[in-house]
Amino acid sequence: SGWGTHVGHCIEYADRPLPFGPVVAVLRSLLLDDLERVDDLVGHHREDLAGLVPELGDGDAGSASLAGDVDRLFDAIAALLARASEGRPIAFLIEDVHWSDAATRDLLTSLVHNLRSARVLMLVTERSGALEKGNPLRTWLAEQRRFPNVHSMELEGLGEEDLAAQVASLTGEDADTSFVAELLERTGGNPYFAHELVVAHGQESGALPTSQREFLTARLSELGPDEREVLRAVAIAGGSVAHTVLAGMLADLDLGPLIRTLFDRGILLAQGQTYEFTHALLREAIVEDVLPFEAEELHRAAAEALEANLGARPQLSDLVGLAVHWGRAGDADRALPAAVRGALASASVAAYETAADLAVQAMRSWESASGGDAGHLEQRDRFLRRTIEWLAACSRGSEAAELVDESMMGWAGDLP
Repeated sequence: SGWGTHVGHCIEYADRPLPFGPVVAVLRSLLLDDLERVDDLVGHHREDLAGLVPELGDGDAGSASLAGDVDRLFDAIAALLARASEGRPIAFLIEDVHWSDAATRDLLTSLVHNLRSARVLMLVTERSGALEKGNPLRTWLAEQRRFPNVHSMELEGLGEEDLAAQVASLTGEDADTSFVAELLERTGGNPYFAHELVVAHGQESGALPTSQREFLTARLSELGPDEREVLRAVAIAGGSVAHTVLAGMLADLDLGPLIRTLFDRGILLAQGQTYEFTHALLREAIVEDVLPFEAEELHRAAAEALEANLGARPQLSDLVGLAVHWGRAGDADRALPAAVRGALASASVAAYETAADLAVQAMRSWESASGGDAGHLEQRDRFLRRTIEWLAACSRGSEAAELVDESMMGWAGDLP
């Protein structure tokens, strides 16, 4: 559209950020874009700008320094941008400002004040959740938003239509609707995460790539063991857990301060009295890191906490969760009645898919549960019929036939 466009990236270095790093990239790009006008663009500010772009100096690399007058340097950069925008409008992007150094932020503040009439569009991006509450950069961002020439936008995730287009562009095939729906659920529409999953697995679901798992969990290494235990509990509980249940799972911990830390760091969200991850893939990454015996213990703790908080008229979601957690805790005696109760409750509100899933779980745990008298077998017979009805209602006939075969083989063993 006739704009000059330039990009600079703030980079997270191991020890300290690079002063003016993204600004140097923008200036070099701008000057290379208009080599014939370099002298006009730089004007009498050549010496000041050479501190950032040594190529503008007299060839003596030692003479380039950032120790000059900061105000003169800021004025020189503003003048350069203003002159460059006289020929055509300029747009420059500073990526990942949450990793910026103080000098870069001071410069950006100066440009907000000094470029009001120039044809310059400055775009600055910050990743949601990258800054915990109390970080000084949050205060800086809030101060910039007060100025009339600064506008703040919050980008939402891609919807199904855009994700389908992304999948098609990466695979060269029309996107499968069920895969796109799963992709939306797992990534929240984050285009980077969606890209990584599609590249790793094509149009099939799969485990997180190692690089993505490490990216998601990198900042968790800064947390203490108690905070990490809270995250494991939330992850195993299903990614969305009520405060009362979480408190029951972690009765030995002072939960309030730990939740506050995780909330301030942008790792957990508080939806009323319920906590969930800011990103579903983060839960997947944490679950993958939980050892089997740890998972069993956490599932048992979740089931016991749910049971303690069921009340006289439990919600369907709690009944379903109870069956799932007892099943994954490996306690067949408790998993069986919980699965039967959850299946019947689901069927009563026409949630036949859930009813079928829990009923199949119940049928396959029947042999492991205590009991075996004639009344017990008669109950199993009646419940099998209900299970087949629910599977048929969900067009899962082959699964129903397989379950009948398994049950008949089990019954043969029960005969005298």
